[in-house]
Amino acid sequence: MRAARLVGALIGLIALMLATTAQAGLGLYLKLESGYAWGRDAGFQEDDPSSAECFLIVSGTTCGGKLNHVGSSFVIGAGIGYRFSPMFRADLTYGRRSGFNLKGRDPAGTDFDPKVSSDSIMLSGFVDIPYKIAGRAQPYVGLAIGRSRNKMDTLKWSDPGCCTGVLNAGASNNATAWQLTLGAAITVAPKWTIDVGYRYSDFGDFRKPRGPDQVGLFGTGFTASAKGKLRTNELLLNLRYDLF
Repeated sequence: MRAARLVGALIGLIALMLATTAQAGLGLYLKLESGYAWGRDAGFQEDDPSSAECFLIVSGTTCGGKLNHVGSSFVIGAGIGYRFSPMFRADLTYGRRSGFNLKGRDPAGTDFDPKVSSDSIMLSGFVDIPYKIAGRAQPYVGLAIGRSRNKMDTLKWSDPGCCTGVLNAGASNNATAWQLTLGAAITVAPKWTIDVGYRYSDFGDFRKPRGPDQVGLFGTGFTASAKGKLRTNELLLNLRYDLF
């Protein structure tokens, strides 16, 4: 009898907790991310611009050139989150950005064309401001921190009217990443919410290791290590589904 009463009390307690959670609008949710990202200046250059193995030339044999333009990319992602209170929620999200391209020409006239991509895992915290715009859109702010894996594909070069080559076959780099988000959540149906907003993201460095010219011959045949930063401005359109 005691065991039966204990089980009954436990079931009742679980039911009460679930009912309280549902009434308070708390619990798990799923999230799909989509958007578009514009890369900021990358500042891609050799780790030691004075090295004899530099490959970004200003003029003659003078080093110190940079590549800045990384273009843009679609953003896709998915995650799971939890609402702790009407104002506070957090989620863990995987995101991918695969369309960047560090295409450009150094001051000496050599063209470069490597693609850049990034995969990230981010832990985000959000504050939903207790106010609705036009009675429907609830503003929110969010801050995230996580890790990224940034990859630069084959770094090809070409000197118009002369020759071409490949400096490396691609390299990946793991880095600390962070994001700041401003947006508004619009409830479109029971349990369904659309998030629209702006996000600034910093995914850390992408890198080129020191190594020999794979195809062709560039200077001494070896080129120095180099790095750039992947930072983006993003417009978001996300979808959330409440499991509670």
